[in-house]
Amino acid sequence: MDWDHLAEEQNQRFFAAWLRLLSQQSPDLPLRLASQHRPRTRAIEATEFTTGAYNICCTVIFEDGSRALVRFPILG
Repeated sequence: MDWDHLAEEQNQRFFAAWLRLLSQQSPDLPLRLASQHRPRTRAIEATEFTTGAYNICCTVIFEDGSRALVRFPILG
């Protein structure tokens, strides 16, 4: 089977647009999401996003020193 370069380019455009949208929301979005799962402890800091094979992740740090990993599945 031949490689579909047009589909790959379209997927890359979708990913770039999604990444821009996600970046516009940061760091508030990971803090809000993490706080929903631990409402008694305030989320105070989020690291920069890192990209893996299937997710974009950041670590959220809470007031009590605990940490949580927030993952966003990559489109495509």
